[in-house]
Amino acid sequence: MKKSILAILIFVVLAAPAAFAKKGKAHKKRKAQKVEVIQRSRFVKWHRVELSVAASFGLNEVLTRHYGVTATFKYHITPHWAVRADYTKYFGWLSGTADDVIDQYQVFPEKRILDFYTGVGAEYTFFMGKFLAFNKAPFAWDFHMFATLGVTRNTYHSLHFTPGFGFGLRFAFYKCLTFNIEAGDFIYRESFMNGHKIFNNIQLMTGFSLFIPFTYHYKYPR
Repeated sequence: MKKSILAILIFVVLAAPAAFAKKGKAHKKRKAQKVEVIQRSRFVKWHRVELSVAASFGLNEVLTRHYGVTATFKYHITPHWAVRADYTKYFGWLSGTADDVIDQYQVFPEKRILDFYTGVGAEYTFFMGKFLAFNKAPFAWDFHMFATLGVTRNTYHSLHFTPGFGFGLRFAFYKCLTFNIEAGDFIYRESFMNGHKIFNNIQLMTGFSLFIPFTYHYKYPR
């Protein structure tokens, strides 16, 4: 009986290390065979130049009407941060309301027609995603906000310091082509004969962007 117990103890002592070693090898083998999935971004902006052209529409005007053409240069430093430079050429006139005031009350309101706006600033992308259009083609999109510092000039050639801020949506249709919608508030102080007034020039801008380089390539971790 004692010999049997002793034989069992010897077997356990000798067999246990081999069993644990075999289990460790199997665990390492499973770990080596583990598959890591890296989700690819549908649209890459990092280290690319964005050139955009947009139509601009004034949203909060009463006595004047302004439409414009906006050209924007952006350089995307990271997937989230970009620097930008904007130029908007305005085409403005007195509105029908202003004409009615002049005709009915013989009052000639002192108004300023805008000539152009130019400024530089930064942009930050908060959200990035993608959706399936018509259950066929996936499109990438992002939501961003921007802040700028610039000047506004009117047709009297007066320059006014103009800080601005706004937000926008970008929809990528191809590796180098996007459709953009932005809304911005460009604030400046205008001078009149009876004093000064602060204006909020709220603009809606819609247009397209071209990204350079036209394509991009992924570099996967080794």
